[in-house]
Amino acid sequence: MSSDTEAEERVPGTPPGEVVGDLLALGATLAAVFERLARREGNMTLFQLRALEALRVRAPEPLEPGEISQAIQTGSNHVSLLLDQLEAQHLVRREPHPHDGRRRLVYLTDAGHERWSAIARHVAALETRILEAALSPPDRAELQRLAALLQNALDEMKVPLHRLRPGP
Repeated sequence: MSSDTEAEERVPGTPPGEVVGDLLALGATLAAVFERLARREGNMTLFQLRALEALRVRAPEPLEPGEISQAIQTGSNHVSLLLDQLEAQHLVRREPHPHDGRRRLVYLTDAGHERWSAIARHVAALETRILEAALSPPDRAELQRLAALLQNALDEMKVPLHRLRPGP
C-alpha cells in the first residue's frame, strides 16, 4: 500500500501532516478563547486555572509541583512561577513534604476552590455553546470518543524531548 493510499484512508483528500496542522490550529484557537475567558471571569491565565483544576481533582490530597507540571503539560520553571502567583492570591498553599524537606506539597485553599468553581461554570457554558453550535449530539459523542483515542495513543508514545545528536 502506498503512502498516498494510506493518507486517503485516514482522511480522504487530506495530505499527510495536514490533519495534525488543523488539530494544532484548532487547539491554539480554543486555548486562546478559553484564555480570554479565564482572564475575564477569574483574572487568571488558563495555565493557572488548569493548575487549580489539577489540585481540585486530587483534593483534599496535595500534589507535588512536578505532578502539577505533568498534569498541565508545562515545565517545572513555569509551574514554580504559576504557584508563586496562585499563592500570592491565597488560592494555593505550599508546605514542606513531611518526609523530605527538599520537596514541597501544594494544597488547594478554600479560596482556590471557590475561584475554580466560579470560572468552571463559565468554561462549561462556553464549551456547551461552542459544541452545540458546531456539532450534533452524535457528532459530539464521536468527537469525545476520538479525542479519547488520540489522547490514549499520545499517552502511550515515548517521544524524545531532545533531538539525538549525530555520533562522531
